Amino acid sequence: MGQAQTPTYNPQQDFDTLFAHLFAGPLRGGATITGLAPLFGVQTPAFSATPALDPTLGMIVVPAAMTAGVNVANPVNSQKGHWMLMVWAQDGTGGRALAYTGSNWRSVGIAAQSTTLNTVTIDLGICVDGTIWRVVRLVTGQTV
Repeated sequence: MGQAQTPTYNPQQDFDTLFAHLFAGPLRGGATITGLAPLFGVQTPAFSATPALDPTLGMIVVPAAMTAGVNVANPVNSQKGHWMLMVWAQDGTGGRALAYTGSNWRSVGIAAQSTTLNTVTIDLGICVDGTIWRVVRLVTGQTV
């Protein structure tokens, strides 16, 4: 009788297998996760003073540096359970105010935003019912 071989453990393969079963496609290897691939992506929209963010284009949002104040409009294509990690960068001038002015945002009580030049504010938005987005401020004033 030959010696028994010890099985090897491959965590990435296990991760891919889990996602394949849950989302109908592996996360790596060039295949697409049906219906969810864009959600895990990063979107980098041009600067807008009134952006209407779309979580279906990527749940990590890194807009171009703010060159003026930003009043974030209501998100589009929202579904319960969507989230967006939003990275707002001050330009080399700074002093750019950021406000969630769309009626579907709930941002009362978040930490005050730092407007120091060349810093970032990182916020997390969570869609709780398909319409309402709750905002949590994770970081503000961190150097770019």
